[in-house]
Amino acid sequence: LNQQNARLTAFLAAVLPLRYGLGRLVDYAGDCMENRSDLPDFRGQINSCWASLVRPASLRTMRAFAREPIEVASFARFLAAHDRLQEHGQFVYRLQQPVRALIEHGAEIAALWY
Repeated sequence: LNQQNARLTAFLAAVLPLRYGLGRLVDYAGDCMENRSDLPDFRGQINSCWASLVRPASLRTMRAFAREPIEVASFARFLAAHDRLQEHGQFVYRLQQPVRALIEHGAEIAALWY
């Protein structure tokens, strides 16, 4: 390729690492935006809550102490927070997708145009 077109080789030698770097930068920015959520993190609590709701012995204990509505309400809060986290992640993905497509295909388009 260098013998046929030295300028194209130099262009690709500069653009391909730049493409990789910009892709990593967009990934980092996306990760920061996803982690920058003000929603609580219930991931560790959901397993114990779900286990207590579906295990008959735990459910009888909850009913005996009249805690069933409290546990069901906390599980509903978890589900609502989880849905908001999923929506936030989808929003970040939709923001990043055009930029990623431009970065991924921009180098090929520029090389073909060159």
